[in-house]
Amino acid sequence: MDNITENGELDLSKLVYVQATGSELEGATLNDSDFIYNTRNAPKLVGKCTVYHGENGRYLFNNNILRIKFKEELNPDFANYYLNSEVGKAKIRRL
Repeated sequence: MDNITENGELDLSKLVYVQATGSELEGATLNDSDFIYNTRNAPKLVGKCTVYHGENGRYLFNNNILRIKFKEELNPDFANYYLNSEVGKAKIRRL
């Protein structure tokens, strides 16, 4: 959760390393263009989001993060830009 900044960027400078088995890896690895959304935290921090751009299968996410895979015609970077704007954040807070 701390790896998603309040500005919508992914900060990989402070990683937690885990030992994971094949079954644990299944469904929990990030792939290029995955949109990730922080679902649990202090109210001010819920809704932090970003897009992962990088090597498929290199990083894992935990149960505090929701991964969304958009259809090809939808741009995850636009969703990230919008949801990190003041208008987008206000709409999320009203939900």
